[in-house]
This record gives sequence, C-alpha cells and structure tokens, in this order.
Amino acid sequence: AERPECVFAIKPGSPDYAELSRIGRCVDPDGFRYKVLFLASDFIISAYRTKVQRMPFSEHVAECLSDYFVCLRHGITQNDQADDIGRAQLNARLLISASVAERKSILEGRYGYSEREVVLCGMTRYDKLYDDPKGYVTLMPTWRSYLTAGAGTNQLIDRESFISSPFCHGWKALLSDSGFV
Repeated sequence: AERPECVFAIKPGSPDYAELSRIGRCVDPDGFRYKVLFLASDFIISAYRTKVQRMPFSEHVAECLSDYFVCLRHGITQNDQADDIGRAQLNARLLISASVAERKSILEGRYGYSEREVVLCGMTRYDKLYDDPKGYVTLMPTWRSYLTAGAGTNQLIDRESFISSPFCHGWKALLSDSGFV
C-alpha cells in the first residue's frame, strides 16, 4: 500500500521540527499555507480536543470538516471527559483509545460514539525514550486541570493546596514505596 503524505503543523523553531521534517513536510500552523493544506486534507489527526485548538478558521468551517477529524489521546482517559471530547463537542470521526478498559468506559459513558468510532490502538504517543544501562526509570506525570487556579487559566494553585492535593499525595506515595524504588 502507498504511504499517505503526512504534513505536520509545527512551528519552525520547535525542537522537534528537524526530526519531523525527515518524516514528512512541516508547515507553520500560523501561516497561510497551513490553512490551504488544512482545507485540502483528507484527515486532520490531532491530540487537541477543542475546535479552537485544531481549527484555523471559524467554527462554521469546523462543522463542515468535523467528519474528517481523528482524535489521538495523550494518555488514558481516566475521568469522564465527555464535555471535552464527546460527540456533541468534538464530533470526531475516530477516537483512539489506548486500553480495553478505556474503550469500554468511552462506549458505556455519555460520549455518544459508536463501537466503530472508538478504535483500540494502544498508546498513540510516546516521547523519545532511551536505554539507560544504570536502570533509571523515566516518570512523566500527566497534568490535572484541578491544579490550576481556575478554568481556562495556566496559573497554578498555591503551594499548600498543591501539597495537600490527591495528585501530590499519589506521587509521594509511589516514590516513597520501597517496593517501587
């Protein structure tokens, strides 16, 4: 089968620009060329959830093209996220799931997708890892929106609130567990 042409929307100054340009063509997501290629594309594949983040045009154009959107997830969808990625909000043609349990929770939840639309593929995104002969393990906790001062802000909660959060307690318990370390 012929490999489809992939075009990556990435800023030219990004650290991953050179590596992605070896795989496919790269375009600046703020440029005119990106908008033209966006309209001409067969599919838009992205991990971004909202129409504003993935759509360089008005929401009206987004509605016309939503049938061509494939949503990759950065990790496991742990809590109900139907308000962000459900059919009524995102209307993805395919929603990629990483585990049997995640797929089941999406299908049985209030997301509104059919079995044909929720595809079990395993983890779709891995950062570049390396073999470390010293036996180090790389941990990368995922972000939790409740650690910000409010919806739509990147301002973190205060130090005391963070220290008492379930996020901090969970990581401290894991990292101090003698069976883990």
